Amino acid sequence: MISKETEAEIVRLYHGERWPIGTIAGQLGLHHTTVQRVLRHTGVVRRSSRRVRRWSTRSCRSWSSNSRSIPGFAQAGSSS
Repeated sequence: MISKETEAEIVRLYHGERWPIGTIAGQLGLHHTTVQRVLRHTGVVRRSSRRVRRWSTRSCRSWSSNSRSIPGFAQAGSSS
């Protein structure tokens, strides 16, 4: 069982210091699922992921070439 002090520390590190779950787990010597469970149990809303979709040139070209076949889709600079 996790002490109330450890729960408070987990919440503080997660929201106050904005540490990721894995970092908190490593620092406190806990498993990452334990940290997740504590956050869920205390009602803490999980932060959204900061992942950013990086478009490669190939995927942009692929999307661009496919968009010409979409009905009602006008390319920039084209007159419709």
